Amino acid sequence: MRAVILIHGFLTNVDDFKNLVPSLEELYDLVYLYEVPGHSIPPQYKYFNTKATFKTLLEAYDKLSLEYSEIDCVGFSMGGALATYLQSVRKINNLVLLAPANKYLNFKIFRNRINLINSLKQAIKVNKGKDETISTYKERLKAIEKDDKISQEMAFKMLFPHYSIHNLSTFRTIVKKCNEEIISINCPCLLIWGRLDQLVPYESVKELYDICVNNKKKLVVYDDISHLMLNSYNHQKIVDEIVLFLGACKNE
Repeated sequence: MRAVILIHGFLTNVDDFKNLVPSLEELYDLVYLYEVPGHSIPPQYKYFNTKATFKTLLEAYDKLSLEYSEIDCVGFSMGGALATYLQSVRKINNLVLLAPANKYLNFKIFRNRINLINSLKQAIKVNKGKDETISTYKERLKAIEKDDKISQEMAFKMLFPHYSIHNLSTFRTIVKKCNEEIISINCPCLLIWGRLDQLVPYESVKELYDICVNNKKKLVVYDDISHLMLNSYNHQKIVDEIVLFLGACKNE
């Protein structure tokens, strides 16, 4: 019996994985959506605290381990940091980290964004007359615009209203504890990051990749993906990458 635990991000909820769950249900006997305390729908952040987060996460794993012989884990953002903690203190067979927030604040976001948009616009000019090629570049620009709109909607609806000192302090404490527990990553690990990530810098995925001692590790970087990850306009390529990785692990 095989299960997978999905751990969502800070001030979001289990909907972070709505575009991934249907594909994982074809691979696993159980897809378990772990809900960080306080991150219900609607949220009740008065219940969001460090102790409860680690306690309920371990309880969820321990309960699953009584029934399922193999447990994988997929973590996004803060959930990615929590996934690295979980693999440090429990047995995780395969690990997927989506923009894990073990390090946060991407100071290169504006430079990366400007460079990408300028390069796409330049490519459109250079390929004038080649309609099929130009349409590809225009579609990428369209995807960036759509992701900007989605990001703004999520920020005003879910993030900004709840950016309190309490929530930010809890987030920082959780990430700190996760990092203190990490010595190495021993299981097969897929790390995915986008250069347009507004929060997580490249150093976060690179350092985690470097401490993974399993030879079945993979780091995928998308030039035009932001911190939206699975909520992005072009999320299908991320879903396909995850399914390919976890499906291959299942068949070995």
